[in-house]
Amino acid sequence: MALRIALVGAEGRMGTRIAALAADDARVVVARRYGRNGPLDGSCDDASVDVVVDFSSEAGARQALELALAEKAALLTGTTGLPPAFL
Repeated sequence: MALRIALVGAEGRMGTRIAALAADDARVVVARRYGRNGPLDGSCDDASVDVVVDFSSEAGARQALELALAEKAALLTGTTGLPPAFL
């Protein structure tokens, strides 16, 4: 069974790299992709995700946190420069 991820910051350097690596690995499926303006290309179906992966901005990290809580999924964020109050 593949690990299903939601990718926040999917249009950035890290997001595109993660998506490319996942495309070559049957163990990982990018089930949802989010950009600055929300879901990308209809990729946000109702299927659940196991992990929310975030490489975005402070606003994107907040969206990723909300999504992870709603999905009861793990959250991995590589977003830098988050204020101490966020942590």
